Amino acid sequence: MSGPALRIQMFGAFRVWRGGDLIPDENWPTQKCKSLFKLLLIERGRSIPVDRILESLWTDLDPDRAQNNLWVTVSQVRRTLEPDLKARETSQYVLRSHQGYSFNTASEYWLDVDEFQEAIETFRHASGGMERIRAGETMRELYQGEFLAEDPYEEWVLPARDQFKWDYQAVLDDLAEEYAL
Repeated sequence: MSGPALRIQMFGAFRVWRGGDLIPDENWPTQKCKSLFKLLLIERGRSIPVDRILESLWTDLDPDRAQNNLWVTVSQVRRTLEPDLKARETSQYVLRSHQGYSFNTASEYWLDVDEFQEAIETFRHASGGMERIRAGETMRELYQGEFLAEDPYEEWVLPARDQFKWDYQAVLDDLAEEYAL
C-alpha cells in the first residue's frame, strides 16, 4: 500500500481515509464515536484520563452509564478504523493504559494538523524569500476551513480552534509582507 494507512483531515470538514478510501459518515456508528476519535487526535500522543473523556463527552449521564458508553464507543472507534480487528486484539490507533486512552502517534497516519504546524514552524524559522513563501502557501492549502468546523460549540475543541485560527492569521499577515518585498 502506498501512503499512510490513515489520512485524517481536521480543518474544515472532518474526514478520515483508510487505505485511500474515505470512511463515509454512515460508517461512524454514532456522533460520539467521531467525537471520541477527534478528542484523541487533539491530544495525540498523550493519554487522556477516563474521567476527562467522560466530562467532555457524557456530561449528562451518571458515572456508571457514562463509563459503559465509553467502553462501547472505544470499541466502535477501533472497529471503524480497523474493521478486521478481532475482539480483544490490540488496536494500532487507539491505545489503553492505566492513565486512560490515547491515539498512537507511532502508527501509520497522516494528519493535516501536523503538516500545518510543520509549515508554520518552517515559515517562522526560514530566513526569507521562496522558502518562507512555500511554507506559507503550504499552510494556506492545508487550512481548508475552521478546525473541526462541524463542532462549533464543543468546549473541548475551542482552545485548539482558537490557537490554529490565531496562528493562521499571523502567518497570513507575515506572508502578505513577504509577497510585498
